[in-house]
Order: sequence, then C-alpha cells, then structure tokens
Amino acid sequence: LRSRGLGDVYKRQLYIFSSVANETGITKDQILSKIKTEEVVDARHMVVKLLSEIGLYPSSIARIFNVTPRCISYILSAFDDRINTNRMMKFAYKRIEENITKSGE
Repeated sequence: LRSRGLGDVYKRQLYIFSSVANETGITKDQILSKIKTEEVVDARHMVVKLLSEIGLYPSSIARIFNVTPRCISYILSAFDDRINTNRMMKFAYKRIEENITKSGE
C-alpha cells in the first residue's frame, strides 16, 4: 500500500476515507468526530491503520484527526487485538484492503 508522491498521498487519503465509509456505512465526518460508538470507533481505527500502511507517520495522522500522536500510536499498537476480537471488523478491513490494493490507490 506504500505511496509514491505527496499528491498521491492526498488522493490515497481520500480514497481510504471513502472506501471505509462505503464498506461500513460510517461517514467521513463521523469517522473524524469524537463519537465513541463501537461502529464509528472501528471505522476510525481502520482508517488510521490504512493511513499508516500508506506511509503516514503518527504525527501526520494525528493532525488529520486532531488528536495526539500518542493516541494514534496506541490505536496502531492495539489494532491487531481489536480486529482479532471483532470478526465483522476483520472481514470489512480485509475487503477494504483488497479493494485498495486492486485499485492501485
């Protein structure tokens, strides 16, 4: 999922948000909000993980979400545990990841 250039990174960010929104039914605004329902948090964590996968540093992701880099680091370190205890999230994440890889985004 690694990116190539800065313009590319921005397009990939938008594509990641729209892919997660389409798969989960959670809007970009909800993902960026402070809503703490399980579905929104799952979608938020998927976006954070995917942004990390394209090469964004925790500090860059933190600016997008208006949180601390430590918060992003925590999300990334806890992601595997979260996804392994939530089958629906795991399947949704795999589908999103496959779609992003196929599309070349």
